[in-house]
Amino acid sequence: MSKELKSYKQVREKIEDNKKLFDTERHLLSKPVREAVDSTFDICKFLVDKVEELDNKISKNSRNSSKAPSTDNKDEIKPNQSLREKSERKSGGQNGRKGSFLKRVETPDQVISHKPKENCSCGKSLKKLNLELISQRQVFEIEFKKTVVEHQQFKVTCTCSKEHFGEFPEEVKAHTQYGKSVRAVVNYLSKYQLIPSGRLKELFSDLFGIEVSEGSIDNFSNYGQDSLDVFKKLFFEHVNFIKAANVDETTTRVNGKRGHLHVFSNEYMTYIYYHLKRGMEAVNDCGLLSKFNGTLIHDCFSMYFNYGKDHAICNAHLLRELTFIEEKYNLKWAHQIKVFLNDLNQLVKEDNQLSTPLLDSVAKDLLRDDFFRLLDLGRIECEPLIKKTKNKGRVRGKQHVALNLINRLIRLRSDILRFMYNDEIPFTNNQAERDLRMTKVHLKISGGFRSERGAKNYALFRSYISTVKKHGLSVFEALKNLHNPYDNPTLGMIFKPIRPE
Repeated sequence: MSKELKSYKQVREKIEDNKKLFDTERHLLSKPVREAVDSTFDICKFLVDKVEELDNKISKNSRNSSKAPSTDNKDEIKPNQSLREKSERKSGGQNGRKGSFLKRVETPDQVISHKPKENCSCGKSLKKLNLELISQRQVFEIEFKKTVVEHQQFKVTCTCSKEHFGEFPEEVKAHTQYGKSVRAVVNYLSKYQLIPSGRLKELFSDLFGIEVSEGSIDNFSNYGQDSLDVFKKLFFEHVNFIKAANVDETTTRVNGKRGHLHVFSNEYMTYIYYHLKRGMEAVNDCGLLSKFNGTLIHDCFSMYFNYGKDHAICNAHLLRELTFIEEKYNLKWAHQIKVFLNDLNQLVKEDNQLSTPLLDSVAKDLLRDDFFRLLDLGRIECEPLIKKTKNKGRVRGKQHVALNLINRLIRLRSDILRFMYNDEIPFTNNQAERDLRMTKVHLKISGGFRSERGAKNYALFRSYISTVKKHGLSVFEALKNLHNPYDNPTLGMIFKPIRPE
């Protein structure tokens, strides 16, 4: 291949030039030779398309596609290659932030006095002299203590010979059993801190002197199932009051087979559920999205357009795709649209922080028109990439990746800009990705789940824990309250702010 051919576009143009040259001399050759040469040109075009497709795959990374950072080649990706803009703030704590530090306790649990020696260097005794307190220092310690509570049942016999028996509390069912605080700590460490059952068994033995089997650790999650079912029921009842929600899905492993965890969330609520499938079958079996009538924020996965009233597109995904087109094909429109979206996001952020917003409806419409104009120019720039049939000139087959992207941007242009018109709509779908992130950590630590029941149970626990955290409540107290399914104060604090008065 000649040195001047530096792109796939130039290679295709060279093939077309050679084909035109051949057509001028076609009549000089026999029919079998003409057919052989024609097939050779077709093979060359096919191979160029296939090589470009493979080249695009190996050229994608977490910066310019939806691939996970764990798949990146660390030798090719530099640490500073990020789409995130550099902040003007210095690293470390910012001015005005409230730091976290130990506060002095007025009534300590233990006091140790440090008195001077009994005799002075001059030989006189110091015992009878008055002591003066000049300084105090406090050391915070942790006490690991096992407490065993014995419940005793008594009976009394009336003078009429009738026997009366005392009753054990409802939760005390066996001669020896683990209390709700033990179950709450186990669920806190296993479901929230993601400590595997084998290490958790060692932890309880070393710190508390309690021997807990791995089977018991797995069974402890069942004690809160009734309360989690109430949480799920209330979540479905309140879904109509949610105006905007992020959705996404990720893979996991169940008994060595591939499954999927789906999420429906916003800044206040999280619901994660497991299903073997990724598409509409999973969503319909869950039944949550069919009840939702707000704006759905997602990454353009086609099935999500069947649910919700309106849609908003994750612009972080679009920016990565635009980066790929800009770097790989050096198309101007990709850079221009990327700069426009980044600048618009910053402008909307600053405008939302003002007491009197500057972006009125007229200004927003002008920005919208500028965006639409950039899309139209991008479509014109991509016109040469369109593949057409020989006779009718219609678009056929698989199109160029750049052409597909600009067509998608034009088709979804209103959904892309929805964050500009509604301050409740975020610029990205990062909320859903953050809510699923710990499930990927669990997958790396434990390698998956042993059964579908365990996966569904874990997903419900993570939904409850994530929702509790978003409301600024104590996760440990919330897990203890799981043992009171019909009198769980945590559920009231979670769902009361959602339903309007």
